[in-house]
Amino acid sequence: MTYAQSLPGCPGADVFASATVRSWVEDLWMDARYSWIDPDSDRARIAEAFRRIRQHAERWPTQADFARNLPSPPTHTAIAHRPCTDEQAKANIQRLVAEMKSICQSTP
Repeated sequence: MTYAQSLPGCPGADVFASATVRSWVEDLWMDARYSWIDPDSDRARIAEAFRRIRQHAERWPTQADFARNLPSPPTHTAIAHRPCTDEQAKANIQRLVAEMKSICQSTP
């Protein structure tokens, strides 16, 4: 979609598909500024960055434009720690030890 805007500085059609796209993909993949976590959320973040760029771009975007417009990765809610009694902890440990013994005994 950004290419269709024909903004000043836009690469020519003869190099866009081969050189421009490849260099952006390689550079963005290797750049330590980005946290690529999950293909689905990353795809949505990339699309959102280019959507934001298209809203105000007057020239062909740079990778710095992309970095400024890329949403942060989603945050994951931490699992709340639920303390257990000493009896529960002891029972859990005994259960895990029994499972490990079972696995070890069934492995040739």
